[in-house]
Amino acid sequence: MESWTVRYFEENKDYCLEKLKDRKFWEQVPLLNHITECEPYNNKLIRFKGMIQDILNPIYYIEQFHVVNTKTSVTSVRSGKYRDRIDLSDDEKILQDTNDKIYQEKYIMRCVQVPGLNSWTKEFKFIDDLSDVSSREEKRKLEESSVTETNDDQSMEIETDERSKKSSQNNPAEANLAGNSAGSSSSVFSVPIVEEKKGEQSVILNLYDDEKSNSLHANEVIEVAGFLSLKSDIEGMDEDECSYFNSPIIHVIHVESGSSTFRHMLDLHKEYIFQNACSLRDELWIMLTDILLGDTLAADYLICHLISSVYLRQNHLALGKFSLNISDIPKTIGQCQNFEYVPALYRFLSHLLEKSVYLPITIDYLNNTTMIPKKNTEENRLVTGLLQVSSKTHFVIDETKLEPGTLGEKGVRNVEALRDIIDSQRIQYDFEYYQLPFVTDCPVLSLSSSKSLLPSDFHLILDPDPSCVGSAVNCFERAWKKMQDPLLSRLRFYLSHISTLNYELTDEMQKVIEKDFVQMRQDDQKTSSDDLHRLLVLSRFISLSRGHKSLQNDAWEYACRMEDQRKCRKSSL
Repeated sequence: MESWTVRYFEENKDYCLEKLKDRKFWEQVPLLNHITECEPYNNKLIRFKGMIQDILNPIYYIEQFHVVNTKTSVTSVRSGKYRDRIDLSDDEKILQDTNDKIYQEKYIMRCVQVPGLNSWTKEFKFIDDLSDVSSREEKRKLEESSVTETNDDQSMEIETDERSKKSSQNNPAEANLAGNSAGSSSSVFSVPIVEEKKGEQSVILNLYDDEKSNSLHANEVIEVAGFLSLKSDIEGMDEDECSYFNSPIIHVIHVESGSSTFRHMLDLHKEYIFQNACSLRDELWIMLTDILLGDTLAADYLICHLISSVYLRQNHLALGKFSLNISDIPKTIGQCQNFEYVPALYRFLSHLLEKSVYLPITIDYLNNTTMIPKKNTEENRLVTGLLQVSSKTHFVIDETKLEPGTLGEKGVRNVEALRDIIDSQRIQYDFEYYQLPFVTDCPVLSLSSSKSLLPSDFHLILDPDPSCVGSAVNCFERAWKKMQDPLLSRLRFYLSHISTLNYELTDEMQKVIEKDFVQMRQDDQKTSSDDLHRLLVLSRFISLSRGHKSLQNDAWEYACRMEDQRKCRKSSL
């Protein structure tokens, strides 16, 4: 692939495109996301994985033109495709007075590193056989046994005692989220959430395939292959635009859509996950019970929340959304003075989830954070906000430090934006003279000392085991020890794709549900259609979490018991 040039690709297009479909070849193409020095890769074939942050107006280019050699008078046909500028020798010039120039449009998109992408995905490798992870992991451990892991993101055990003091100075959650507070204006490149580090730049994509380009949309995660150009200007744009788009350019020759790290593995391992779903759920349930301080009901709800996804949109309703508020988080947890419960819980979840964002909500944070993307009409560009993320990004909202105060105009808009995501899984982008809704599919978990200031589909009051509250560090330590391969890789794949199984509600179960709902209304006249909807969503994800493709009676009854227990906790206040 090092010999691939634009000319080679044009002369062997069918062969090259077929070669790029080979997964092993694809993964051998250098990934720009991990490259710190771009210059050696200029004009060479590279890959980039990112989220489409902004879509610009298409621009015209000369796809084909004639050049004449002024010394020999020989004319030749040249291509302007996959190039930034026309390269001519001193003895060549373009024939201007011919009518054979072919003009075409190319589509310009700005792509940034995937917001909220957790660090473990960078080290993730394609797994041909999930059941064989263990042996390869043991081999890796033997090879690396002399290496001491000091990176917080790679550590599999939570620091205690003296190490916890160090953790308080360099909190893992805070370290992961450096640069995420909105006061930073999201950097000059307007890269959402992602730290502004060398090698984590945004790129400008030039796409030449009309059909593929028209199917792409903002906030979609894609992986592209193309030829890198480090030129600092874009023909057809004015000086202000060039200043904003001073980023590497990729002339795209192939696009792969799909937001998941595991997309290549889905067909291979879907059956494995289906067959082992119950045992994987049980393992996950044990770990989540530990980090939820012994609350088994909370673990049940959290599993359903983690695998939830919108499966249907109807009349502004997003069916399948599962926002969860776990309230009554104890103010004092454990004997470790520097132990912060919610950041510790987020850090644990971030090792399981592919994409997640931590929002430490305070009055000051709400008033000063830029959450809503806004169109800069003067420069014709979209300025990003913290909430501009791709589908399947999990928001974890920490309200435990929220104190009474006054929200300013910006704070009110931010709260409304969060409410929109929770209520309807959409966010209104600010286009200055009007609001434009963009749909999302982002599960929202809020953790609060009292009931959340935000709405939720399910509000659960935490009921921790007193012994776990007193030894929270030990509970987390016990859970972290389980977070190792092969189980870790299996759980990550399970959480990412178990909800993609086909699911149906049989006629027989519909009759059971109708009968039970009539009885519920007779027992309690306050029972509403919203209660039924919650039960249907809950039972759906209970079934899927067990690997069942249709609702079984035991899952329906389990959902009813869960809801009874949840409501009982609320009524006992």
